[in-house]
Amino acid sequence: MKNRSEVTMRLARNAVELLFVSIDVTPSVLARLLTLLTSAEADRVFRFHCDEDRRRSIIGRAALRYVLSRHLGVEPQALRFDLGENGKPFLQQSDIHFNVSHSGEIVAIALAPNQVGVDIEAAHHIPEMPAIAGRFFSENEMQRVRTAIDPTDQFFRIWTMKEAVLKAAGQGLGLPLDCFTVPASAPAPRPVMPVGEPPIISGWFVVHLELPAGYYGAVAMHGYDWRVVTRWLPARNLTAGR
Repeated sequence: MKNRSEVTMRLARNAVELLFVSIDVTPSVLARLLTLLTSAEADRVFRFHCDEDRRRSIIGRAALRYVLSRHLGVEPQALRFDLGENGKPFLQQSDIHFNVSHSGEIVAIALAPNQVGVDIEAAHHIPEMPAIAGRFFSENEMQRVRTAIDPTDQFFRIWTMKEAVLKAAGQGLGLPLDCFTVPASAPAPRPVMPVGEPPIISGWFVVHLELPAGYYGAVAMHGYDWRVVTRWLPARNLTAGR
């Protein structure tokens, strides 16, 4: 019988493995996490002037290297990444796809057998919310924000789902956000509907995540036959044995 860690580290063909890590760590843990990064990554991290941005970057990169190394059986520092044509990073010599997002006190790492996107957002007041929705949302999505009992809640649900789709597609903000409509509710994979002809984007499905109060999140991947497997991991566990 396989032990629990072996089962946890196997990437299922029909699942997105989603790892959450808090950035609330002690200086000693942060220093140990820094050792998981390459020298080039460490140099980029220390270009951040804000301590919180620097902490998010260290933990995000360390968590990604940690979880990928557990799947691939190599040291975290041995992993080598390349950039795709649209700037989306990918792992050399592996069919594991990944995506990273961070906001507030949380970092999220998504691993999947296909192109995947994850987005999380800490809710905050946005005075220009109607203007943003008018510029980036489809007509259907704007109507949902206008008629919602809680427009801010609806805005962040839509925004995180759209961001997850863009990140999965590897397009970033180079793809018009109003060329597709995300579902009103997505506790399980629901289709993303293209807007206009010919469709610019198609075949993507999205799930809205249930996160702690004050946070919104979503995961997107091609096809409908998949599920999200969530784990919360203390940052200190990333340096176990070091």
